[in-house]
Amino acid sequence: MALTVSAFTSTTLDYKIVKETASTSTPVNNVTGASGSLYSISVTNAASQPVYVKLVDSTSSVPGTTAPSLMLKVANGTSLTWQVPGGVVFANGFSFWAVQLPGVGDSTAPSGGNVAVVLVTS
Repeated sequence: MALTVSAFTSTTLDYKIVKETASTSTPVNNVTGASGSLYSISVTNAASQPVYVKLVDSTSSVPGTTAPSLMLKVANGTSLTWQVPGGVVFANGFSFWAVQLPGVGDSTAPSGGNVAVVLVTS
């Protein structure tokens, strides 16, 4: 996993770009260090199976136990970008991880390639 968080200031909106180059079933907890809104998520799935990227409105999470607030399925060998102009509020913080199955109980890491996740948040 290689996480980078970059903050930007503008006259319209202060925002952060969060980039995880190899998301796994190990959660990336409280990535922005604050609450905020999610405006965009991009996922590139180079794994050998479909993956489910799960986000939770919390400062911590436990894959296989924590129910996600938002979940995106991305087919293997594809990319997906989801944009929300008004944003989705995360009142507590942003935590996320990637697994092979949609169920809350799954904690199986993707295999056969990296899953890259990029978030644009406030």
